[in-house]
Amino acid sequence: IVFADEIYDKTLYDGNTHTSIASLADDVLFVTFNGLSKNYRSCGYRAGWMIVSGEKRHARDYIEGLDMLASMRLCSNTPGQLAIQTALGGYQSIDDLVAPLGTAMTEDQLGLAWRNADEPILCFDGDGAGQRAALRAGLRALPLLAPGKSLRIARLPPGEDPDDLVKRGGAVAFRAVLDVAVPLIDFLWSSEIDGHDASTPERRAAVRQRLKAHADSITDANVRALYAAEFSARFDTMFLTRPQRSRAAFVPGKGFVPPITGASNALKARGRAGDSQQEVNAILLGLLAQPALADRHGESLAALDLADQRQIVLRDAMLAILGDTPGLETAALAHELGVRGHATQLAWLRSANRLRFSFNRANGDAAVTMHDFALLVDTVLARSRIDAELAATTARFMQTLADGDFERQQTLRAERAEIDAVMMRLAESRRDD
Repeated sequence: IVFADEIYDKTLYDGNTHTSIASLADDVLFVTFNGLSKNYRSCGYRAGWMIVSGEKRHARDYIEGLDMLASMRLCSNTPGQLAIQTALGGYQSIDDLVAPLGTAMTEDQLGLAWRNADEPILCFDGDGAGQRAALRAGLRALPLLAPGKSLRIARLPPGEDPDDLVKRGGAVAFRAVLDVAVPLIDFLWSSEIDGHDASTPERRAAVRQRLKAHADSITDANVRALYAAEFSARFDTMFLTRPQRSRAAFVPGKGFVPPITGASNALKARGRAGDSQQEVNAILLGLLAQPALADRHGESLAALDLADQRQIVLRDAMLAILGDTPGLETAALAHELGVRGHATQLAWLRSANRLRFSFNRANGDAAVTMHDFALLVDTVLARSRIDAELAATTARFMQTLADGDFERQQTLRAERAEIDAVMMRLAESRRDD
């Protein structure tokens, strides 16, 4: 006898179909079990059934015993049994629940939510599927936005669902997630900006085009205009605004006194934009100020992925000079650069640098100088690697929407954030007091 529990035979996803085990052979006795609790969401009714099929010739006594037991038993679930025929022959709502997008936010559900709150919070699983569902819900809501009616999106830790979070931290943990839910416009902005390579005008134009499409999909004219203006302002601030040079404070009788600001605005802007040009300028000036650093870090310096041709020329020239003539001091190295025709690039480097580190100064502590220089070079190299992999992973995720790509993207974003934090801590700890 084959006993088959097929209580989940209709709970199918991604186009899969169920094949009853009893259909695979006719020379075996099968007893197939099913019920209302799963497919028909009637948990606790204790209403189920069994189907006897296959080779029955030698099971007549067994089947007769089953009929006798069923006829003798009368219990509290009898009213629930009356629903079985209706459930099996009626509308199969389970098909809607397991259909693609079946658990995503629909227009009707959004309308019901807005009856209770002006900005309901959507919270999806923290995996790739949850991320995709959140984005689909946000895009589906755009045409329906109205003055005072919007959404907020709560993001769970990667890989967790609400049940996991509540089991681990209780209601307090879940409330903490809801408290930092972001407005819909912030969620859409980060979905288009975070992890996307916007290093060229063409790629930035693609980002702007997608943001414009989001705003254009809003039906209400006022909300549509404000979304378009907000997206445009954020885009211009991130990609088109030139960094403002801070003005030195003036103290009567003491001339100009540079303010103590910790990590400079230039560094913060570079960290956000993912551009290491200023850090590379600082590294090259550090090499000029401390030529002996080439002995230990020459290979790492040669491996830097530089975008500016002036940086490439200066880096290669200094490494070549120090390779030919080890032990040069700063003045001699600068003179040799001029002799080889690089005076213009050197003047540009000195005027372009906005970052100050211990190794940019001639009389810095040797141990601190060595530590800071190594840390900055390693950080720039790591940032370049992470940015390249993050751009490739994000592009792949946008095509495949695979959980593995999403998880790798989140890991890389965390690594990128830590890299920026290292830069900020270094700049803060070595500032001129």
